Order: sequence, then C-alpha cells, then structure tokens
Amino acid sequence: MAATLVLVPLHREAKLSDTGTGPTVAQQPQVFAPIALDDSGRHLLLWSLLDSDQADDRQSLWSLDAANGGLHRVYQGYPLPLTEWAPGGDRLTFAASTSPWDSGAVPFGIYVAERTGATTERLAPPSDGSSWMYPSWSRQGNRLGVWRLPSAPELGSVSAPQVPRSYVLDADGGQPTELTVRGARMSLLSAWEAQGPGALVMTEHGIYLSRPDEKARRLVPAGEAPLDPYPVAIQDGVARDGQHVAYLELTFRGGRIDKINVRVVDLQGRRRGGIDRVVPLAMAWSGDGRVLAALTEGRGGGLVLRLLDPATKKVRSLPTGLKQVERDFPCRLEVNQDGSLVAINGSLSESAMLSIALVDTKSGETVLRDDCHNHLQAGWLATGWLVVSDMESVAAIGPGGARRDIYKPSQADGLIGYESRLGLIATAARAPERTLKRLAGYALAGR
Repeated sequence: MAATLVLVPLHREAKLSDTGTGPTVAQQPQVFAPIALDDSGRHLLLWSLLDSDQADDRQSLWSLDAANGGLHRVYQGYPLPLTEWAPGGDRLTFAASTSPWDSGAVPFGIYVAERTGATTERLAPPSDGSSWMYPSWSRQGNRLGVWRLPSAPELGSVSAPQVPRSYVLDADGGQPTELTVRGARMSLLSAWEAQGPGALVMTEHGIYLSRPDEKARRLVPAGEAPLDPYPVAIQDGVARDGQHVAYLELTFRGGRIDKINVRVVDLQGRRRGGIDRVVPLAMAWSGDGRVLAALTEGRGGGLVLRLLDPATKKVRSLPTGLKQVERDFPCRLEVNQDGSLVAINGSLSESAMLSIALVDTKSGETVLRDDCHNHLQAGWLATGWLVVSDMESVAAIGPGGARRDIYKPSQADGLIGYESRLGLIATAARAPERTLKRLAGYALAGR
C-alpha cells in the first residue's frame, strides 16, 4: 500500500468552541506539558514548570477540564512527570521530592491527590534513605503499585543504576507489601491485570503474573544467555480487553541494545504474534485491546506503521511517508478506541523540533501538523480528538487534522521575555524525556 502524506498548513484551524482561552484567574500554569488524560477522556493533568504566581523554581501539577477549561492546582513542589489517574478520574498518584530533583540525589515519596487539590502522602521515604517511584493504580482503583530504590536517585547522573523492587499497598493507606518472585533479585511491577487483581512483574528470570494468595506464574521466560534476549513488560502492557500482554524482547550486542522486538502472549503464556525491529518507545494498544500498533523503519529510513491483530497473529503494514529527523527524541504512539487512528509524536519534520502525525489506518492517509509539539502525549478526548500541546497551550486535533484550542494562559505574554520563554520551552521539552529515559534504565539494573 502506498503512503499518502498530507501537510496541513499552519493557519488551518477549526475552533469549535469559545473555551480556547484561559480563565482570568490569578493562578495559572504558563509553561507546561500535558502528561495524563483520565479514562473518561475529559480531565487532563498538566506538569507545569512556570505558574503565573510563581517566584521560585518549584514545579506544579494542574487538573484541566478539557470540556470547559476549568483549572485546579493539585500540587506545587518538586513532582516528577510520572503520574497516573485513578480509574474514574477523581484521584491521581505521583512521585515528588521535598527539594529540587535536579540538584543531586534526593529521595522521593508517593502522593495521592484529589482532582480538586487535596493531597496526602501515602508513602514517605524510610529513614534508611531509600526512595519510592513509579506509582500506578490497579484497574479496580483500590491498590497502588510502587517501585522502591535502595537509595535516593540522582537524576541525570552517570552512576550505576540501582536494583529496584516493587510493593503494593491499599490506596487508602496501610503498610506496603513486597511483590516477591522466588529466586529473583529484581521485581518490577510493570502493568496491572486488566480484569482481575493481578499484576505483571518483571524479573531477571522473565515476566510473571502475580495474584494475591497465589504463586507467581511465569508468562515469559528470559533467554538462556543473560540479556540475550531480555523481556521487558510494556507499561500498561496488558490490553484493555484483559486477554493479551505485550512485552519488549531486547537483544544485546557488545553491551548495547541491538534490536527491539514486540511480542504478545495471552494470560496462559501462549504466543500471539509480534512485530520485529521496533523504533524505541513507539508502540501502543488500541483502546479496545484488539490492535497493537508499532513503528518500524523500512528501506531508506521511512517509518512504517505495523498493526498486529493478536486474535489472528496477522500484521498489516502501512507506509507513512514520514522519516525520523532527530533520533534523540524517540517517537511515541497513541491509538484511538477502535484502532482506526494512530497518532505519531516525534521529530518528523525539518521545520519543527517535534510534530504530530495522524494516520488513518483504513485509508492509509497520513496528516502531519508541524504546529503541535508536545512530546508527552496525553491521549484521546471523549469526542475522539487527540490532545496536543506546544508547551504554552493545550489544543485538540480532529481526525482530519483540524485543530481547536482548549486552554491558553491569559497572561503568558507579559510574564517573561521571549528569549527566556524559548529557553524554558526547550528545557521543558527535553528534560522530561531525558528523565524518563534515565528512569527507564532502572528496569535493566543489577545484571
């Protein structure tokens, strides 16, 4: 199938409502990134580097109502952009420190916050100096999974990664319980079971399904040789239909990752197909769990979208007409509910640092927008439009590439000079990705 690439002019906009400007309030996020959309497709979490009333170096988390532009500041301090909404969208969890996390080794605690702003710390770093990170909600919303690091991490350093272990606790408090797999040094909760109380746990021996009061059952074994291949469960790797698990099969050569393959198994560990040589981070399930999408590179470096149907194990290929311009920015994917639209976010154009492309999987048409630069995608609104951001506004893109604004700060232009603002935008665009890549390195720790 030939690729059809459509370049959408920057002036083309379709403003479908009058909610595109920020409310005239004293406190607003000014330079930010959208990082999470709740499962209702309405409430968007913003990670802000600069607020309208800010006089220090703190960051903040904001809840934005995508339907009416309503804002609530959830937390101000030193949170990481590692957050997750609880099912239903009334609460969220995140990791935060009590001091700037770019100033050296600092411990992190896990917080639970109400969408309207009340915040409670559920896990404080113990007195031995360990740190808690990567919180995630169970699909039932009654439990939290967290990673525990033996010591406070120094983000961005080149020190050896630590060996983390995973714990589970009741979402309303209580003592955390360690997830253990016999004989394993490392136990990482990577995803929750879609339908049931279990969790996917990654160890040096493979990927296990752990359920309360049951012996952990191995779904995917590690290779015979250390790190060759090495399976890594994808965050949210369990399909929404609860029937399939996606994981990365990493093959190493000379101490470096040689290739990344995506594999799928069912909950009995039976293979359900896969996609070879995937572009890093560029994979995602459709909302209904029936399609796994991933990007690969074809001849000449062109990006090819591959769609796996685990029910039949068949893979369909769609050339996109795109190329990855800057490899320091890994591509990310977002797939809509039925798999008919795939959003590609990455360095896809010479004229923009980051861009968004929408691929219609039925027609094969690709629509590229250079004016939508967010790298931490937030997902699909209940209307079927994709949330995007250029670090100083939030907008939505429709299936045909039309754009409407959701939120723009009312005072952004008067806050700081143009050059300073560009510097903050560049920092905001790069720092989260560097942080996420650094933290992802803990998954391969202690080998």
